[in-house]
Amino acid sequence: IRETKPDEIYKLADLSGKFVGVQTGATLDEQVQQMIKLPRIQYFTSIPEMTKALEQRDLDAIAVDYSVAEAILKHHSEFSILKDRLSKDEFGIAMRKNNPLKTSIDSCIRILEKKGEIQRIKDKWSKNRSAVRVMQQDWVGNDTLIVGTEALYAPYEFYQWGELSGIDIDIMYTIGKMLNKYIKFADMNFDVLIPSLVNEKTDLCIAAMSITEERSTSIDFSIPYDKNESVIVVHTPQHALEKFGDSTGMLSKLFQNIQSIFN
Repeated sequence: IRETKPDEIYKLADLSGKFVGVQTGATLDEQVQQMIKLPRIQYFTSIPEMTKALEQRDLDAIAVDYSVAEAILKHHSEFSILKDRLSKDEFGIAMRKNNPLKTSIDSCIRILEKKGEIQRIKDKWSKNRSAVRVMQQDWVGNDTLIVGTEALYAPYEFYQWGELSGIDIDIMYTIGKMLNKYIKFADMNFDVLIPSLVNEKTDLCIAAMSITEERSTSIDFSIPYDKNESVIVVHTPQHALEKFGDSTGMLSKLFQNIQSIFN
């Protein structure tokens, strides 16, 4: 527990020597160390746990993906996203090495991207203010795929009305329907997703997982199905950042420009 109240943070340089939360098993600790001078990294098993620590000012900042940061800010008006970004990530569906389904899954992702279906799913979960329902699995399939995920990462995967919901869940169900496979999700901590594949406890994993060279030494990935940015969320209200020279409008325009480059 911290003994002193943390300072308000306006830019990445203000986090030198400060407490930054990252999720165990994610790649954001490396990015934080590269972009911030001598950060004091603390690891958390879940985003809600990390968010609560920031709310209670046991942390100065947390590192998350941009879409996740947006979801957090919907419930925390006292939080803000720093203008400075950490990096850009590509998310893939993870699987064991030489999985025969890789070619089919890659083909499905290409078709869904071409039809604009992945963007439609993202808009469904990111832009709608009212709660929306997860896609219903109304088919049996010729066999079952066990898919690992971590359901504490809104808007990608989370529980709503007792149902596993979110961007990744809809995407996986859609691919399952295209392949005539019944999808059964296994909810687990993020840091055991890759071991679950290696140990053949799961067939696939989808959890906003960044495609990295290190991870690719032990598992394979599909082609990217989404691109996102890593950002820093701080316990500094938006109006304070605006006085410092930032604005929500500028952030929104910047992110739209980046999205247009990806699309």
